[in-house]
Amino acid sequence: MTATTIGRRTVPERIQRTCMSLARCYPALFDTAELEGGQGARERSSNKRADPPLPIRVDVLDLIREINQIVLELQAVCAAALGLGARPVPDVGYRNSHLVPEALAWLHRAAGQLDDAGIGDHVLAVLAGDSDQDGLLRAARRLLGLSEHTLILTCPCPQLLDTDEGEVGGRPCGGALLAIPGRGLILCRSCGQRWDEQWGDWQTLGRIVRAEAGDLEEAA
Repeated sequence: MTATTIGRRTVPERIQRTCMSLARCYPALFDTAELEGGQGARERSSNKRADPPLPIRVDVLDLIREINQIVLELQAVCAAALGLGARPVPDVGYRNSHLVPEALAWLHRAAGQLDDAGIGDHVLAVLAGDSDQDGLLRAARRLLGLSEHTLILTCPCPQLLDTDEGEVGGRPCGGALLAIPGRGLILCRSCGQRWDEQWGDWQTLGRIVRAEAGDLEEAA
């Protein structure tokens, strides 16, 4: 694997990863909001003491409704784009609905088809966010207290880019690398290249950086 390809996850793979992460966050939001039907509510209902109810977090409640609405609408839009016909979008309100994880599972399975249909980037932006919007997963992680801790790495980005003269992979990017340990990602803040720990990219990046450092020492 060369520096021009390491860490480059396809849009379908990123959609699938995001769907799995959001599906894990979804039930935890109900515990955080203290809604009836969450684990915390079930534990309190089984407690014989007359404990006072905990306050409901309105910000989490609003995000739950947003996730319910957007995920189900996104599934309907994607189904139509794939020629599967129009689907009604049920209004599940603030409920912990089985339809939402089912919709995320459907998007996970259809990720490749969505990319082929030209809407993969839109799906990824809605679920994971981009430079213009937060995305559902990022918002959920923030409200669950899973804020991302980041580190600026001292080594420059080794991703090979095309030169202004049109030479393919003729120059290293050299941008600053940002590590997000909680997501297992290293990102270049300049070219946007990603290295995913889950796919073994961190080890590959480490080997490239050490090799380049060795070359510089020999040249000196």
